Amino acid sequence: MNSLEKVTDLTISGNQSLNSLNGLNNLATISSGNLMIRNNPALASIAELSNVSSLNTIEIDSNNALMNLTGLENITSLQSLPSKGMTH
Repeated sequence: MNSLEKVTDLTISGNQSLNSLNGLNNLATISSGNLMIRNNPALASIAELSNVSSLNTIEIDSNNALMNLTGLENITSLQSLPSKGMTH
């Protein structure tokens, strides 16, 4: 997946042992602008999303090991950021 640069939507959900988004380092475009990351209790980092710069919606929900949003610092356009389930 290291060569993946563009997707239509990105949903990462229900992965009990996923702890990072390794392989998404080159992802730059989510064409619909919708990113959902939910119910990944071991996910500790989304830093691999640092090449994405524009989104409509980011939904981050129930990723209890996720302590920060490092990786989203290059987002320059965003319409909605609902966030819950970050316990740290």
